[in-house]
Amino acid sequence: QWEKNRTLVNTDTESRFKIESPWNLVIDNVMKSDEAFYVCMAKNEADEIRSRPAKLTVIGMYVTDTGQVSF
Repeated sequence: QWEKNRTLVNTDTESRFKIESPWNLVIDNVMKSDEAFYVCMAKNEADEIRSRPAKLTVIGMYVTDTGQVSF
């Protein structure tokens, strides 16, 4: 599981977010609003472990299929 700024990332409802392999979070069409601290979590009935926070910073801009400019 992954958290974005201490909120669980729901890959079922957030179609741009997907987990590839047990620990890789992939964000398609990254946006400025995706800037955050991300943490990978693993837990079972005995314990829970968390990665160190990874800060995602979005720099620059791109043009979407519809011609809109996004950051």
